[in-house]
Amino acid sequence: MNGKRGLILVAAIIVFCVAVSQFEQRCSGFADLRHARQSIEDAGYHCVGDVANGQTLSGFVVSRTPIPWEVANDMRKAGPMGKEWTGRAWITREARLVPTTTTPGDSAPRVWGNVLAFGDQELLDEIEKRLNM
Repeated sequence: MNGKRGLILVAAIIVFCVAVSQFEQRCSGFADLRHARQSIEDAGYHCVGDVANGQTLSGFVVSRTPIPWEVANDMRKAGPMGKEWTGRAWITREARLVPTTTTPGDSAPRVWGNVLAFGDQELLDEIEKRLNM
């Protein structure tokens, strides 16, 4: 009987450690798109939402300098990464049930809490460093 209890205790500890690890990974980053956009703008970057009135519904483009809404939203978010991605990144909701399978240039999306970020890797590195992520 003690062997079973010990095994159950070890299994419970492993489950607990995995759960804590997953929780910590989820907590580093942003709770939602609104929080992400506000934090990134506060850090000095320009953000353009996916809605013509400037709001963010499903994502936004980040850049070091302002760009028009039409330019930001005409950027292809799948397939080859063109020159238009230099100095730009797309931030969108993390889709747990429908994972992002393609991103520009097949760049690996970065998980920042409950949002995904992809695009210019140097810009993403810069944002992470500036925001201490």
